[in-house]
Order: sequence, then structure tokens, then C-alpha cells
Amino acid sequence: MAIRSGDHVIDVGAHNEFYSVLFGLAVGADSRVVSAEPHPDNAAILRTNLKDNRHEQRVRVEEVAARSADGAARSSSISMGLHAGELAVALNLAD
Repeated sequence: MAIRSGDHVIDVGAHNEFYSVLFGLAVGADSRVVSAEPHPDNAAILRTNLKDNRHEQRVRVEEVAARSADGAARSSSISMGLHAGELAVALNLAD
């Protein structure tokens, strides 16, 4: 399935850049991308990368996790291929 101008995209587990930047490029100015990334370190890097690529208007970063049921999980931050830490995140089922 191709992403085209006018599409709306949700990037779950966005980490820090790659697909969110590509989605921001693919959707065009009349569309939006929501990137879900629960780890604050990764979300900060993602926001910087989006700004550097001029996609901060098209891509909204939400510091949330997605799951099909309520619960908890661990989110990892990986920097330069090295494990940089974990964070416990609450998971709430969205209506």
C-alpha cells in the first residue's frame, strides 16, 4: 500500500526518525502524521529530526504507547546502537 498526498498516517513506536520523516515527506502539506513514541528521549530526538527535515508542521509527536488492552510495558531508548535505558509506561486502551 502506498502512502499518498492527502493520506493520514499513524506511526506506532516511532522511535527517533526514519519512518516518521519519510511519512512526513510522502503525505504532503494537506495531510497529517501522528507519531506515537512513549520514551521521552526518543520523542525529543524525533522532534529534532522532524524540525531539521522541515516536517514539524505535518508530523505530530505524541508521547504515548499503543496496545490493544490496558496494562504496562517497558520502553527502551537506544542511542547509536547502544541500549541507553528503559522506562515503564502505562498503557491505556483508547476508545
